[in-house]
Amino acid sequence: MSIKSIKLNIVFRLILLIAVVAVVFLSYSAVRWTLGKTIAKQADVKEIAEYSTRLAPNDPQTYYTLAVLNEKSLLPEDLKKALENYEKAVSVAPNDFRLWLALGK
Repeated sequence: MSIKSIKLNIVFRLILLIAVVAVVFLSYSAVRWTLGKTIAKQADVKEIAEYSTRLAPNDPQTYYTLAVLNEKSLLPEDLKKALENYEKAVSVAPNDFRLWLALGK
């Protein structure tokens, strides 16, 4: 029995390379978003919540968590940051009424 090899033409190789790069990029983005959301849900420290906003900048949960932690500190500069983060959370998810209530409060 002889061994046969498949010769791939250059177009097929290019399509395959693009597909692999796309899968790697999408996997990286999904892991980053998931990690940011998970960290935000369990964050008790402002620095950790800030890190989660860098990992998942399009997730309203990260901004909401950071706003709540800034609001709890009761420092004047942190209250400004809390308001900004509530506004960012609302801008990311404008149809979530819970974020609007938190911003109004």
